[in-house]
Amino acid sequence: MPLPKPREDEEKNEFVSRCMSELKEEYPDKAQRAAVCYAQWRRKDDVKSWYEIRNATEEEAEILIYDEIGYWGVTASDFVKELNGLKAKTITLRVNSPGGDVFDGVAIYNALKRHPASVHAVVDGLAASSASFITQAADTVLMATGSTMMIHEPHGMTMGDAADHAKMSEVLDQMGDNIASFYAGRAGGDEPLWRSRMKVESWYRAQEAVDIGLADGLVGNKTENRVGIFNLSKFSNVPDWVPQAVAPPIEEPEPEPIPEPSPITEGLREGVAQVVKRPGLPPFDFREAVKAGTSREGD
Repeated sequence: MPLPKPREDEEKNEFVSRCMSELKEEYPDKAQRAAVCYAQWRRKDDVKSWYEIRNATEEEAEILIYDEIGYWGVTASDFVKELNGLKAKTITLRVNSPGGDVFDGVAIYNALKRHPASVHAVVDGLAASSASFITQAADTVLMATGSTMMIHEPHGMTMGDAADHAKMSEVLDQMGDNIASFYAGRAGGDEPLWRSRMKVESWYRAQEAVDIGLADGLVGNKTENRVGIFNLSKFSNVPDWVPQAVAPPIEEPEPEPIPEPSPITEGLREGVAQVVKRPGLPPFDFREAVKAGTSREGD
């Protein structure tokens, strides 16, 4: 599901509280959930898009998907509208993305499939989750040096009764079959085979992606393209060799200062201690003793 975004009228604490509640099932670990929510708040003023179309002519165009799909208030429909307006005969799709909304990803996949241009995908850094099956819409897929591809089961979250959750389970299962068919269409094999690989969250280095059939070959990096590093904490099986951003620290409120103990408070505490230590004593008004500067021990 897309991550919550701050509303115009929300204060920081209001947004973080709502975000923590909405992501409780997707991010069970509280510290991880807090890191994601605070990162979302810090991004609220960003206006950049997760994709860019450049160098568009009647002959060719280049599309960069270089962030999480569905971020920044830019939707798949925005992407599809711009894509449909391209008259280029050849499109180079360059990808470095941790994925994003699965339904947006399917819409983008189908839009690329429908476009009359020849589409050639290059994974510059990471093609994970929905970004991995978007590349499968291309006529050719190349993996740049050091790049990675990851496939996994679609995720979703519902609120409601048992019937609502059962319906979402059914939808996710159907969506998983559809995505598996995208991989099988290029690499061969059947849907159950690819579902089994998706269920264990499979990560492939560049040559491994070629070997398994998800890509057609290798290519060197274009140094002018920026390759970002992402926070991949929402995934459960990230290999050590995949670079990722460190989750931002959890912002905790400053604790209230502990007041310095007063002589009266300390005296009262000491008086109580004396009574506890010698429970056989008759009732003793230690407050008067404190005022007088004496103790029970002196009796």
